Amino acid sequence: MNIGGDEPWELGQGFSKQAVAERGKHRVYLDHLKKLCALGRERGRTVQFWGDILLEDLALAQDAPADAVPVVWGYDAGHPFKEQCGRLRELGRTYLVAPGTSAWQSFTGRLDNALTNQAEAVGAAVRHEARGILLTTWGDNGHHQPWPTSWLPMTAGLAQAWGFAANAKTDFAAGCAILGGLSATEGMVVAAALTQLGTLDGRIAKANRNKSLTWDFLTAKPDALAKFTEGVSAAEIAASQAHLAEAEGLIAKIADATLRDELSLGARLAGAGLRRAAGQTIAADERASLTKEYEAVWLRRSRPGGLAESAAGLFG
Repeated sequence: MNIGGDEPWELGQGFSKQAVAERGKHRVYLDHLKKLCALGRERGRTVQFWGDILLEDLALAQDAPADAVPVVWGYDAGHPFKEQCGRLRELGRTYLVAPGTSAWQSFTGRLDNALTNQAEAVGAAVRHEARGILLTTWGDNGHHQPWPTSWLPMTAGLAQAWGFAANAKTDFAAGCAILGGLSATEGMVVAAALTQLGTLDGRIAKANRNKSLTWDFLTAKPDALAKFTEGVSAAEIAASQAHLAEAEGLIAKIADATLRDELSLGARLAGAGLRRAAGQTIAADERASLTKEYEAVWLRRSRPGGLAESAAGLFG
């Protein structure tokens, strides 16, 4: 069972303030981790936990419960998987490696980043004899991404985890057919649309860590928008809009109504973000119409929990 344990920003700031002052953050963390691992062990479970704190202190890594499995995670291209995996291998630890689909905080996905991130992660896992891959996808700040925007990264990541060299060139059409229960022909159509959508970010040179600028453009509060549009040229916005127009043409060819509606909505939300970045106002009636459509599309696959919060964050 995975007990979490990543990014404990609150350590030393509240209840644990005195303990951290006396024993240090890493020791307090490790002592708590040992208690949690003991609870899992008593119940016949192998415990997994996110390994970011473990990797901050090699002495900590040596003292962590030997039967627990740290998970090395990182979601941007260039993450130091080789170095981190090498450290855990030197310590003789069993561990997993966790890349991601890069779909969160985006309306269209971040395909290029996802493919690089996964190849780097799986390559390091193979080289340094990790136990396996835990491919992740998240829903940060509203889970605004359409579910299919994870399909191409899932196809690549899972195939490469199974056979890294053999699947360096992943069959996206086959992956879409499997994940969507589609015919081979429809898988090709969906893969083409997702590839076009997923490469939208590359039309703008500026990039933000862990999210798409088009998502920022739409969801940023008015006083924060300038921070995201700074350095973005009118030509880049125009190129992005042309890229989206091509994507919408490919989306229109999809036979499955749910897939078509999800991806079309994602493309139009990204397009609204680009218009906002260009200084245009998204009219109240358009915001209301897109929000209503968003709610309907959400409920085709997902439970209503979280929907109100998600929809409220669409337009800053």
